[in-house]
Amino acid sequence: SLYLPGAGFAFSFGFISYLITFLWVVGICNAVNLIDGLDGLAGGVTSIAALAMGVVWSLQGAFVAALFAFALAGGIIAFLFFNLPPARLFMGDSGALFIGFALASLPLIQPVRPQAGTAIILSATILLVPLLDTAAAILRRLRRHTPISEPDREHIHHKLLDLGVSNRGILGIIYAISILLGVSAVLWEIDPVDGEFVWILLAWVVAIGFFLVLDRLNRRRKSALKERPASDR
Repeated sequence: SLYLPGAGFAFSFGFISYLITFLWVVGICNAVNLIDGLDGLAGGVTSIAALAMGVVWSLQGAFVAALFAFALAGGIIAFLFFNLPPARLFMGDSGALFIGFALASLPLIQPVRPQAGTAIILSATILLVPLLDTAAAILRRLRRHTPISEPDREHIHHKLLDLGVSNRGILGIIYAISILLGVSAVLWEIDPVDGEFVWILLAWVVAIGFFLVLDRLNRRRKSALKERPASDR
């Protein structure tokens, strides 16, 4: 089920919930895998997400899920010491897909209560950076009539690199957005009344706005390069 803030009730998906759960798990796995394109990026984003989930599930009383979340965060942070630029160890597809599967599974380990459906909303908020990056990649490839699985160089970290941001600068920007999203989820869980849902909305506005501004700047940069004489490029 999915709890709808403002409506005051949980909407049940019935039998289709199995399909939604399948798409959720596959989607998060691929989202983490796709954002693993820069030293320290996937590890940092997922460790922040796991820590935020651990705090949220502790506040909800889902201590089994919280224990798994904190254990996962500890493992990723230990790995991150060797993965920050210049990286000496790499996550690879197996590591990214495992972490994605673990993060997708955590909100499914919940106690039964009227607002249990908020777990997916909070998890989507915490993982919004990789989810937005994946959604943008899918839409981009559909618009170009290319296979969804076809790689390109237009993910969030690629766009920042093209704008001249350093590797550590990119990590700082994306970590900051991830922390903002995690804190907003925790703040709403501390006082989960419908009026306080504004924290979630504001975090979504900031994250989506950042993606839109970054895309616009990248488009302008490409247009400027096309207009320049070939000898000056």
